Amino acid sequence: MFRYKLGLVIPLLVSLVLSACGPNIASGDLANAAITFGSMDLRQGFNYSKDVQNSYGYVSALTIGTTTLPADLAISDGSSSPVIGVLTSETWNGGVSDPIQLKFNVSTANSQALNNLLHTQLSNTNVSVAFRVNDYDPIAKKYFVALTGTTNPLKGIVARNGTALQLTVASSPNTDVRSPQNWQVSLGVAPSATAQTLTFATSSTQSLVKRWGTTTG
Repeated sequence: MFRYKLGLVIPLLVSLVLSACGPNIASGDLANAAITFGSMDLRQGFNYSKDVQNSYGYVSALTIGTTTLPADLAISDGSSSPVIGVLTSETWNGGVSDPIQLKFNVSTANSQALNNLLHTQLSNTNVSVAFRVNDYDPIAKKYFVALTGTTNPLKGIVARNGTALQLTVASSPNTDVRSPQNWQVSLGVAPSATAQTLTFATSSTQSLVKRWGTTTG
């Protein structure tokens, strides 16, 4: 299930009042609210079961520089298929300039393509990514989209730790799900100089819009 931290209490109270008295989607940010799905279920992502209630998610589109990865992983949750990756974690500190950190598992072919990028001089670090996190509402007894770009795909650049790009590919395949063979990717995406939004939901009936990125120039 999701976890989120609040730096300020008052914005949360305002949001709760708005959700109780008005539309379910409230535009604007909860100040300093981090949104983290730290342990999504890889098995549920690959092999959906209606008897499981763990959060899971997908990367449905990804371009880094001029390399567009094909969607080559079939999924079984009844949504559109195939996808590029199955999410295992997402972290965003909630600020408009904070990067979104994604961990997801990709096919062998896509892991090779990403490794090829890592061994070349990646002068173009632009990123276009679409993803969604699905969480379970125990009251409504159904899954809902807990986090996604309001307008997908989101546009950004590969984030950095100092001079190092936040893009890594595991050196060995995952062993929790052996078929199809899959490899973990870690990617940090910093916002481009364009105002964008993500939709974050805490249940199947409560959601709000958060800003990411700021238009400059």
